[in-house]
Amino acid sequence: MSSHLDATDELILQILEDDARLPLEALALRAGLDANALSKRMENLQRSGHISAFTIVRAYPDSDAAPMSAIVIIRPDPQRNGQDLYRGLESIPEVVTAEKLDSDGSILIRLQIHDGDRLDAITARLRNQASVRSLEITTTTPLLTHLPWRPPIGS
Repeated sequence: MSSHLDATDELILQILEDDARLPLEALALRAGLDANALSKRMENLQRSGHISAFTIVRAYPDSDAAPMSAIVIIRPDPQRNGQDLYRGLESIPEVVTAEKLDSDGSILIRLQIHDGDRLDAITARLRNQASVRSLEITTTTPLLTHLPWRPPIGS
């Protein structure tokens, strides 16, 4: 991702953060650009990774319908290469992220699930992987539901 953004690019991103559904004509007007200039800047922002996806954020007025977030920490068997585990993680649609911890080589997985039974099924499947020595599970409760865009550290 390119870290250099000028004031106009920053303004475009701020406007989109406030209202991502703003029509392009209105966005161009608020950013002080014509349609062509805005289009080029939007393409550059996408190409450089500052705009990477069009995201749906669901609000759940009924908290029972909201997905649960769970964190699973897997301690892999050091005698195995873990390829079966990695392939298995790719096939679980509830896996949001999977990261290797630098401290001890454990794997941290974040899941979005709709019920405890599904969490049990996923963790049972993971426990049966030959590469898994042990795992820990915890569920989480959201504290912050919307964070403003922040530039990457060091940019």
